[in-house]
Amino acid sequence: MLTFFYTYCVDPLGCPFAHTTLADLRDRVTRDRALAGRVRFVSVSLDPSHDTPAAVASYSRGFTVDPQFEWRFLTARRVPELLPVLDDFGQDVSVDIDEHGRATRALHHMLKMFLIDAQGKYGKFTRWPSCNRK
Repeated sequence: MLTFFYTYCVDPLGCPFAHTTLADLRDRVTRDRALAGRVRFVSVSLDPSHDTPAAVASYSRGFTVDPQFEWRFLTARRVPELLPVLDDFGQDVSVDIDEHGRATRALHHMLKMFLIDAQGKYGKFTRWPSCNRK
């Protein structure tokens, strides 16, 4: 399962909700012997300029506590390196603009989960309309 996120998202129905839901799913998978060794999660940051490897490692600590389950939190070195990945998965991202027309730090993106099989084929599951809303 592949998802995209950013560590400072504060929308309660956005990234924090998605990761809590995935943590619940992780717990269910680890209890199912047929799935336990066959499922892993990968969460990729949408903002490598802020979400450094140290920031992502700190953010992920609460989600990667089970040594029997592989959940990787990744970040790119720079935005240009991330853009082809976002494009390949059809993950649109835009920066929120305040009432004065200035960019804020909030990012808008559709929360998507990509189910990837052992052969690398994937399907998209989209559930939530956006990560940040006013």
